[in-house]
Amino acid sequence: MEAGYQVHLANTSAMQQYEGLKYIDDTRDSFWLAKMLRLKILPEGYIYPKETRSVRDLLRKRMMLVQQRTAHILSMQTMGKP
Repeated sequence: MEAGYQVHLANTSAMQQYEGLKYIDDTRDSFWLAKMLRLKILPEGYIYPKETRSVRDLLRKRMMLVQQRTAHILSMQTMGKP
């Protein structure tokens, strides 16, 4: 992206496995992805701009800490019950 190229992040979990190909390798995979992109059916992920990546990372860390805190609170609550 910094060099001026348009970058696409393919969301592999949203893609269906293609069938009908006898051989699977990087060359054929790249042609398959290019075909999906050309047909505008390539499921893509979002690429955060560099300026907001640090905020995204902090929010992910905060979410993890909140989940851990909740798990510990629930664990302590179940310890007190006979």
